[in-house]
Amino acid sequence: MNEVRRLDDVGLLNALVNHSVEFILIGGTAAQLLNLPVPATVDVDITPLRTAKNLKRLAEFFDAVHAALMTSEDAGTWFPRIPVENWSQYSTLHLLTDFGLLDIVLEPAGTQNGYMDLLESSINQELGNSKIRCISEEQWVEMKTSTGREKDLEHLGMYFSQRAKKKNP
Repeated sequence: MNEVRRLDDVGLLNALVNHSVEFILIGGTAAQLLNLPVPATVDVDITPLRTAKNLKRLAEFFDAVHAALMTSEDAGTWFPRIPVENWSQYSTLHLLTDFGLLDIVLEPAGTQNGYMDLLESSINQELGNSKIRCISEEQWVEMKTSTGREKDLEHLGMYFSQRAKKKNP
């Protein structure tokens, strides 16, 4: 099993691409890729396409990166990847991997159909040797607004403060 490792977001995202997993990058890593003023993140958040074929590729990726469910145990807890119904029914999975922490967010805040709701407005971004789908700046603002969580509201405050400074130097 895994121990919590320092985040290698580029390695993690490249591994997802190498396993042909269709996903959209959300969360702090997306914000950093978009050059938004947010603090460093400790995990990668993705929303995968929820088809049987893609979930099977995601399960294979889990095996390859030794994914374990985040628990109070240092190494996390192993979970059965096949059949995918064992885990794909949940809205979020918090995982430990060989590349660090990964959150699989099947139903992100502000969406009803996860990946499909995000796809049209998402953008292609270069990261390492890969091209990935990433939420847009507008989607990031919408998602942060819809959660209502204190940390998300703080991030929005930093974002709007920076935008105001750029308009009125």
